[in-house]
Amino acid sequence: MTIAIDIESANLETRNKKGGGTYQVQEAFAHTTDNHGNPRRYPERINIFPPKDAKVMSLPIHPAPIFWLRNLSRLITDFLSLVFLN
Repeated sequence: MTIAIDIESANLETRNKKGGGTYQVQEAFAHTTDNHGNPRRYPERINIFPPKDAKVMSLPIHPAPIFWLRNLSRLITDFLSLVFLN
């Protein structure tokens, strides 16, 4: 499966944890393919966890062109963990 992630805004949304406290997510769009490699008709709106700095503050990912994740081997239920390299 190939996934393209498109980040259109640097805005972060603050959400409440069940046990108290907050966390932040950033909206993105995932362009996926079906089992035959054909692109799906519409992208899916997803939320990703932005990276954190040394003070454990969320750093928004700046809007960027689409980037591709190839040969994705596992997708944990409803969450995709992305690693960004500087």
